[in-house]
Amino acid sequence: MKKNVHFIFSGTQNALGGGTKVWKILLKEPPFQVNLHYSSYAKEIWRDFNYPNLIHHVHKDWKTFENRNYRAYDDSYLSFNFDLINDGDIVIFDSREGVQQLSNFLYKNKKEVKMIWHMQSEEHLFRKNLKTTFKDLISLQHIDKIIAVSKFVKERFENDIVYKIFSKKIDFDVVYNPVESSFNKIKAKKNLVVLKDTKILSFLKNWGSKSAI
Repeated sequence: MKKNVHFIFSGTQNALGGGTKVWKILLKEPPFQVNLHYSSYAKEIWRDFNYPNLIHHVHKDWKTFENRNYRAYDDSYLSFNFDLINDGDIVIFDSREGVQQLSNFLYKNKKEVKMIWHMQSEEHLFRKNLKTTFKDLISLQHIDKIIAVSKFVKERFENDIVYKIFSKKIDFDVVYNPVESSFNKIKAKKNLVVLKDTKILSFLKNWGSKSAI
């Protein structure tokens, strides 16, 4: 059975930052079939983003972390159509909130599904609120791999004290973000390393070859 790759975008119409731009570069003319999932709140972001091999799935009423009054552990995840993801498929999340919200259900209900977190910034999975730290930790245990966009991001996460002591150790890869061939010059606040290709998609194709993508 052919395995599918699913990109789960957790933003809304207000999510117009670097992470959204990176995914638009990654998913522009993908070299193999990719399923892109997003909430109806994000339709304006992806409305004109149409390419061969890219299948859009809009989840009506699915609330993501940027929606008003959203809570990561409420029941809004039930509006996500999980029937579109089959046993053994590969799922890649764009944020820790996506991991928190959906990974437990996928783990319990989809056999051998592989889950990847595309860690785009120095975000810490574990909240300051101790009441939710345990749930955060459980959601992380189902992740098979983390793709960090830099060594700095990787090291910051791996040095998180809760991760170091209580979590299983997750396989990490560093894959630098792609950029478009033409771009405007900017004044960088930090040293940046960028590449001009789509290495995450190449990585997924190779990593998933055993699953017959």
